[in-house]
Amino acid sequence: MAIYAIWNNKGGVGKSYLTFQIASEYAKTHPNQRVLVIDLCPQANASSMLLGGIVKGEENLVAIASEPGRRTIAGYIDERIRSPYVSPKVGARFVLNVNVYNDQVPQNLYLVVGDEALEVQTSRVSNATNPGPTDAWRVVHSWISDLIADIRHSWNVTDSTVFIDCNPSFSIYTELAMSASDRFNYPLLCGWLVQTSSTCCVGASLRSDATEGSGTV
Repeated sequence: MAIYAIWNNKGGVGKSYLTFQIASEYAKTHPNQRVLVIDLCPQANASSMLLGGIVKGEENLVAIASEPGRRTIAGYIDERIRSPYVSPKVGARFVLNVNVYNDQVPQNLYLVVGDEALEVQTSRVSNATNPGPTDAWRVVHSWISDLIADIRHSWNVTDSTVFIDCNPSFSIYTELAMSASDRFNYPLLCGWLVQTSSTCCVGASLRSDATEGSGTV
């Protein structure tokens, strides 16, 4: 089972919506598997959609972020900033069952909620890569892999399908997502392809994968 990073440095191409759609559909068609979404985008649009949409989803986002211990991706990053080079193995505390908040999604769909606080944590995460032990850069870039491992361990599984919604800019969080992933999904807009010949070449070389309108390498 694969870990997919979904990323495009251009905003508005449907990256978060694609994450919402393919994760929900995959969970629906694989009811005996637990499916995980990690929202590494500070805008948290994928989380909002999964948690109920524009109104209900935003209300749920605020409520979750306000809980003691901040049960979001930013809460997990806070834990890793305090323990950057040794995993505290607390990742399972930050995953929730989406169906509890939105009964329109499959019961086997789980989420690590996005959080705008990621923006203010960026420099602290980058600073953790240097100075430090000689392998500090590698260890910090394993934080999301550690998160996935913690969650899988709590589920008593060694494998599961994961979808990571990435920050549109190529930030440190995008690096962490790419490091944790073994597949890369690059959403494209048809109009953008027509206007940009270089992108057309990239799009033509991509192998069609789980959904129409996206490429995976």
